[in-house]
Amino acid sequence: MGIYYHGTTLKNKDNIIRQGFIIGELKSSHSIGNGIYLTDLKDMALKYGEDIVTVEIDDSKIIEFENYGQIQNYIYEKTGNIEVKYLKNCLLSDDKIGVKHEDMVVIYDTHEINIIG
Repeated sequence: MGIYYHGTTLKNKDNIIRQGFIIGELKSSHSIGNGIYLTDLKDMALKYGEDIVTVEIDDSKIIEFENYGQIQNYIYEKTGNIEVKYLKNCLLSDDKIGVKHEDMVVIYDTHEINIIG
């Protein structure tokens, strides 16, 4: 199990603690698809908001990629396409819930996120 951090506002933190994470609309800043963006670095999480939510995730369900090209190759091998919109289904077919790229982790199944604070 790994500990990760999600930067957010104080108001959103309260909502997340009460209701859990909700995957919203895809934003242009979501380079690895529509999911919950986390990091294992507390300082980096604080760059995305005034407060952080600490979570625990089963690391064995996360695939780590060294670069974006590897993500595209993974998708292509499974779908014949390189679009990130297919990533979630590719991962779920391999019993995975997210990806790690550099200091960023993206989780696509919110039921697998254990909020600890």
